[in-house]
Amino acid sequence: MAKKKKSWSSEDIDSKMASPEGTEGGALEKAVNTPVKKSAPAVKPNAAKFMNQVSKKWAPQLMEAFAKLEGGASIADAIKGVPADARSAVKAYGRSLGA
Repeated sequence: MAKKKKSWSSEDIDSKMASPEGTEGGALEKAVNTPVKKSAPAVKPNAAKFMNQVSKKWAPQLMEAFAKLEGGASIADAIKGVPADARSAVKAYGRSLGA
């Protein structure tokens, strides 16, 4: 014998989505109403256009290399530990900084 499917009414769904006025809402309402904390970028703003040249999976290594370049390191020192297919972005960023 097949189980009877529970039918959902719009009132049931609406009651889970929002709370009555003057009361504290559920988890969904809290998540929607809480502001997102933004962290300050670790590198200069123009680094983003160099990040877009390569795969996003190399982002941590690139950010570290960009920080080294901004700290005054040479391009050769900065590309150590960066995958081969992401080195072009580090070199280009270094040249843009004048390193």
